[in-house]
Amino acid sequence: MAPTATDITDRNRADTAAPAPERRPVVAAAALWGSVLAPFAALTAAVPMAWGRGLCWADVVIAAGAYAITGLGVTSSAACTARRRNSG
Repeated sequence: MAPTATDITDRNRADTAAPAPERRPVVAAAALWGSVLAPFAALTAAVPMAWGRGLCWADVVIAAGAYAITGLGVTSSAACTARRRNSG
């Protein structure tokens, strides 16, 4: 029995292994993690210093509410855009 096109494709695919993912240089990875973690570290250090001197629970509630609203807005906007693109 002669091999079909699917058999040949599967055999060729099995012969070629997927390339190994490229690794980031250490400096790039450190810069990435530093830029992600630095704002949280700064916030963690600033809150105790400012508490009672202009920062109170009302400020925390307002900031958390604004963060939630804008986060949900960005997420829902991205989902709506993706849905519009997929629907044709």
